[in-house]
Amino acid sequence: MSNKILGLDLGEKKVGVAISDNENIISFPRDIIKYLNFEELIKKIREICDKETISKIIIGLPLSLKGKETEQTKKVQNQGEEISKTLGIPVDFIDERYTSVIPENLMLTEKKKHRQKPKDDIAAQKILQTYLDKYSK
Repeated sequence: MSNKILGLDLGEKKVGVAISDNENIISFPRDIIKYLNFEELIKKIREICDKETISKIIIGLPLSLKGKETEQTKKVQNQGEEISKTLGIPVDFIDERYTSVIPENLMLTEKKKHRQKPKDDIAAQKILQTYLDKYSK
């Protein structure tokens, strides 16, 4: 049975999604979920979790640059708790500071036509990889 971990970069209208390999060593960008309401988002996350046999969800926690909690931090924590409760899957949070900057810098090195490419799935991949590097040894 698979023991994959799902990484999420929660946003107001879309969510970046990443998934680990079976050994929880490497994360891969998987998808960008666009949604109209939180119930729709949970349904789409459930579909991924069921298909991939997810055992844990990691959510990027938006902190201020000084590492302090903000209103957005509290909102993401509440959403994460609701996702965990609804899906019955444990949720952990990890500091997501700078995870959006890295994909943006990578995109700037690519050709101009690729600069508009969505980065939410890459941010989710970085969030999940940071967690795997820190806790999955």
